[in-house]
Amino acid sequence: MKRKGQQSAIIYIMIALVLFVIIFLGFKYFGSISEKAEDAEISNLQRSINTKVQQQNARILGSYSNASFSVPPSVERICFSDADALGSGFGLPDDEVNNLFLLHRDKIIPYRLKDLDLDESQICGRPKNGKITIMFRTTRNGTNIEISEDQEDEGCVSILENGPPEKKIDIVFVPYGYKSKESYTREANRLINSIFLQFEPFASESDKFNFYLASGKEVKCTVDGYIECNDFSVMKSASECPHEHVIVMVDRSVLQDFILPVRSSASGNMVKINTADKPFVLVHEFGHSFGDLADEYVDERYYSMGNFDVEDYPNCDYSGCTEWSSINGTGCYSGCSLKRFFRPTRDSVMRDLDSQTYGPVNEKRISERLGRYE
Repeated sequence: MKRKGQQSAIIYIMIALVLFVIIFLGFKYFGSISEKAEDAEISNLQRSINTKVQQQNARILGSYSNASFSVPPSVERICFSDADALGSGFGLPDDEVNNLFLLHRDKIIPYRLKDLDLDESQICGRPKNGKITIMFRTTRNGTNIEISEDQEDEGCVSILENGPPEKKIDIVFVPYGYKSKESYTREANRLINSIFLQFEPFASESDKFNFYLASGKEVKCTVDGYIECNDFSVMKSASECPHEHVIVMVDRSVLQDFILPVRSSASGNMVKINTADKPFVLVHEFGHSFGDLADEYVDERYYSMGNFDVEDYPNCDYSGCTEWSSINGTGCYSGCSLKRFFRPTRDSVMRDLDSQTYGPVNEKRISERLGRYE
């Protein structure tokens, strides 16, 4: 009996050790993901501020503009310094070339802005509600800045700006059902950095996009199997920001969605996302909106009721699939929205939300659309 008790104790110890290792590795893995997401947000902030400085510098002398920027929670203070002024930096080896400093809770992150012109040796401000608002003014020596004391005055928040709106693809996120600004800012950053900009061909063309977040003014939606929104209220909220495409984020928990599944959708330039859905639902729906792509699964009941014209979709064809016969990596697979039509690949994100590719035909279509922008 004593030996059996010892064996049981050893088994319990082994189980405890295995659980400890699993938990430890899990924390390490998710910590790594969190760190990468934060690095992306910081990089986006630096690039967006630099873009605004360059845009302002191109305007006539004395011009003013305001802009708000999304700031990661880990950044506690933002400082601008005159690199030529004595004592303006933070004791870093390259203070003489850097003039933007993000005071992270664990470190100081330096960055170099071009054409910055300050009235003081150093200007600092603290983000509020996950954003900071900055006023830009064109001077003879570059762009002068001031940090607004009232961080609530701007309805549009820049998450990532790469250039003038008229030359980029401007996407604005509009929240619905969120209880706090922090939660929908975090969700928008996740969708942009961890999903959209990791998916080809968007990953290779990330500099063609500007991303904005509307302030969260109330939009009118109902969520019951589908997401139905009052288009006027959505566009009124979206109008705070430059936009070609609007993405409505509907906040739902996994439990809510288990009890009542809700379908995401796209119509025209508006995409409605159930955030509890599978991660790649965003690129699936954006494939509809941006690339005019059809669903590659079969839904006879839904599509037989509408006026589905195969000629309108680059990824559906008749038997023989002559539309893409010259494109490598394609075939002719039965089923594209309706059973009688055919799709170019066995699997793609337009068929299965677990797929990590558009496939060659769909990617070619999207790349052609991206080619219209700088």
